[in-house]
Amino acid sequence: MSHDPVAYGSYRELVATPEDHVAFLRVVAEHINGDDDATMLYRRLGAAVKVAGKPFSQASHMLALEDVSAEWDIETIPDVIQLELIQLSRAIHDADPGYNVPFFTVGMEYMRRQLHERGIDADWPGPGAGLEP
Repeated sequence: MSHDPVAYGSYRELVATPEDHVAFLRVVAEHINGDDDATMLYRRLGAAVKVAGKPFSQASHMLALEDVSAEWDIETIPDVIQLELIQLSRAIHDADPGYNVPFFTVGMEYMRRQLHERGIDADWPGPGAGLEP
């Protein structure tokens, strides 16, 4: 894990596209430690991620996510991105129930159902699981 903070210009930058959001969720997932509680994740992210020069805020992330994800065209998001988005979101929420990424992602349940209808199990643990190589 890097000691230099990851810097972003704005919260909208984190969620501009589904691909951008998956990339950011990977950064968040790197800071999950199963032995730590949610407060420790919050503190680690505040130290490791800067947005507009300030420590990361889960609340600001969720507000931007809800606003911007409503503009995503779900039908054009590749299955592998949808699957990783679902799985990372759930892993983060499991680590910190107050960091409810699935709830603030507009269309999350629709993506899960659509993947299921195409034979892709979005409930299978691990990024990329359920997709053929």
